[in-house]
Amino acid sequence: MALRTFAPGVEIFPVAGETVLRTPSGEFLRVNRELGEDPDLMDRETLGAFEARGLVTDREPLRWPGPVAVVGEGAIAAALGELLGRMGADVLRTDVLRVDGCADGLRVDGLRADAPGGAPVPAAPSDTEPVPTGYAAVTWCCDGHPPAEWTSLDALLTRRGIAWQRCSVEGATIVVEPVALGPDDVTHADVRARRLAASESPEHLLAYWTASGEERRRGPSPIGPAQAAFVAAVLAADLADQVARADGAGRRAVTGARRLRLVDSVELTVTDHPILPLPPVEPRRSA
Repeated sequence: MALRTFAPGVEIFPVAGETVLRTPSGEFLRVNRELGEDPDLMDRETLGAFEARGLVTDREPLRWPGPVAVVGEGAIAAALGELLGRMGADVLRTDVLRVDGCADGLRVDGLRADAPGGAPVPAAPSDTEPVPTGYAAVTWCCDGHPPAEWTSLDALLTRRGIAWQRCSVEGATIVVEPVALGPDDVTHADVRARRLAASESPEHLLAYWTASGEERRRGPSPIGPAQAAFVAAVLAADLADQVARADGAGRRAVTGARRLRLVDSVELTVTDHPILPLPPVEPRRSA
């Protein structure tokens, strides 16, 4: 079996007796050597040049190391659960993930698996079940503001080596936070602290996040079928890169590990923002 393949988006075609390669970004390159269908058959020099330009990649099928729990009762969670199932993940859906004093510290309400076609299959009748061990990831999708449980789950999930992915909605913007795989990764608390530090009006932003549902008046949800499908694709791609394409030692893709993604629900565009570490704060000295 071949170990490498041409990178997605690469195309090679003849022009007037020459061989031309079009890169995924649209650049045309003249190729001076004959290329076959299999990059592994290239000579070492040519293969090295292609690897340096990112024109070949390893053949790595998605390998999900365990089931993925998709949390949320909105359209984004439903679309993501169906998409991850088509990508080969063993998906279990739940509306709520509660933090309590049980042995594992976590319980879920209404845990269920998605049948083919995305139809939910009810679990055995019980109010709550402990979160099973061996989960590869938990993704919580909110079609509104994040619940308070997110901050507690930062530590509970990452300490267990369970990938922790989150998305929420602020106005017409969907906030896709980086996937946290361990305690040193970017958590929900880290994202909020960095956004407050960068805000021109942190007191208003904090009040916006913490206002109760009874205190809010809002227009219709910006999440329709198109928005849900678009955000689900972004979430699934990020989760696959960070979890299903990690090597045998658990190392994950560096790209995206500290990347906050803001999705415009009107234009359906994505803007990436790095989450930089907060600088240390010197304690104030009394005069």
